[in-house]
Amino acid sequence: MSKRIYTAVAALLLMGALVTNGKDAVPTTTKPESVPLEISLNEACSLALENNPAINSIRERLVQQDGVLKEARALNRPHISASGNYATFDDARLQSFGDEVNVESTRWDTSLDATLTIFSGGRNYHYIKGEESRKRSIDSRVTAAEEDLLLLVHEVYYRAWLADRRIAVQKEAISVLGEQLRVTKNMFEAKVGEKYDVTQAEVALANARPPLIRAENDKRRSIDRLQEIIGIPYPAGVDASGIKLEALAEIPSADLKLSDAIASAMSTRPEVERIKHDIETAQREVTLMKREQSPVLDLFAGYGIESDMFGGDSSLEGWSSGLKLKWAIFDGGVRRGKVLQARSKARQVGFNSKNLELTIKGEVRKAYYDQQEAEAIYAVSGQIIAQAREALALGQNRYKADKGTQLEVLESQLQLTRALLEQSTARHDLELASVQMKRAIGVAIIER
Repeated sequence: MSKRIYTAVAALLLMGALVTNGKDAVPTTTKPESVPLEISLNEACSLALENNPAINSIRERLVQQDGVLKEARALNRPHISASGNYATFDDARLQSFGDEVNVESTRWDTSLDATLTIFSGGRNYHYIKGEESRKRSIDSRVTAAEEDLLLLVHEVYYRAWLADRRIAVQKEAISVLGEQLRVTKNMFEAKVGEKYDVTQAEVALANARPPLIRAENDKRRSIDRLQEIIGIPYPAGVDASGIKLEALAEIPSADLKLSDAIASAMSTRPEVERIKHDIETAQREVTLMKREQSPVLDLFAGYGIESDMFGGDSSLEGWSSGLKLKWAIFDGGVRRGKVLQARSKARQVGFNSKNLELTIKGEVRKAYYDQQEAEAIYAVSGQIIAQAREALALGQNRYKADKGTQLEVLESQLQLTRALLEQSTARHDLELASVQMKRAIGVAIIER
């Protein structure tokens, strides 16, 4: 028999080794250990969802609640325990029953006992159901937290993108102003221009450099913030200046009525789902507190062995079983106090539900108005830029033909720079308003 056992154990160990080796051989997806040198918005979102410490901490609450549920459900299952005792007594503590009866100075006993609660007045049931509702509430909280994280990633990415666009606009302005300075110097050297125009062009070129420096610093700060949110470091030897952003895709025009947006938010927002489960949890807690004074009836059974205290090699062993009733008839008002607390918590959740409804509707309205405003501004920005470029070209040609002034050229360039910056800002605002609208109405910000 022992040989068969050893053979079986060896076979199990061999199978375990084969399974382990098989698992190790399966290729796995390599997780990036650092921020990519060129990162897209969707990639930033995916990396943040996977690596952000704050969101992972919130997800751990689900794991913790699973443990609470296991503990709660265990109340309806049998509890089995084993115990044993061994004791030695001084002869002076041993009772005497005459010279013919010897009392052993050592005693031992062991037992195996099982207990099952067969009635608790519904306490276990409502406790379990309440914890199940709490888990669903936590799950909704996790979903809301993930969407908030995605919204934050979008906000920071758009901020970095806007800074990048400002850099491009300022570089274009510097290039145009540099060309204008070259033209004015040539005209001055050819005795057809004035020193004043050269100085004026030099001042305009110098004034265009500080906005470029600010934009470059804004981009670095935004990318640093993005890296912080993602939760993984830069590649070795690389900082924010070495990270490039991918171009943004054009977003479709929104076609949603305000009333439909509010209705969507009140039916799909994870916060609404969470508050429903919070209400159910609070109601279960009220019921649970009411049942605290109910009797508890346990069924128990056990098997025990103990030494014979009067000597001999024999021992006493056998079964025992029965019912155990526990009923707290009077607790001095403890249960009533708990019921009052539970009812107050339930009313607080009800007030929070009403406040949440007002907050969500306000968020939807704001996002709706912001999106309409951004769409309107962005729609006209392209036409303004085309007109500003035409005005600059006309001004430059007039100046070269000695029919215009340097001031006209510089003013035209200033207007073009403003138009380009306004378009970039409008695009940023439109992108941000679009994603804020998704968050407000409960639509998933990205497909996962």
